[in-house]
Amino acid sequence: MISAPAISAQRVAWARRARSPTASLVDGPLEITVFDVLQLHDVFERVKTGLGPFARMPGVIGLTIVVRGRDIGRGGSEAVEIEVVARTVDHPISIRCVRQSGQAAIELAAIALK
Repeated sequence: MISAPAISAQRVAWARRARSPTASLVDGPLEITVFDVLQLHDVFERVKTGLGPFARMPGVIGLTIVVRGRDIGRGGSEAVEIEVVARTVDHPISIRCVRQSGQAAIELAAIALK
């Protein structure tokens, strides 16, 4: 039997994936998908600059990045969430960062990937 918190977590994960993205960009091995963010050009450029070099490293097959603006309509604080999945020849690497600004989240993800 699956516990109530597990069911709740599954519903939240499904609800996140169910919405269609605001925009997406594929640049070689770098895939960027953005949800609920209005400054798309700025986000794409910062992600390409901050995380793009990792996509071109030896042994990296691809880098998938999902950027989400947090929903502040339900009383939460404004924040940006970034999920990074690096597909490598050895094993995948997954990172999730939440910060108050997109730039801070991108910088934290880059530090974690190093």
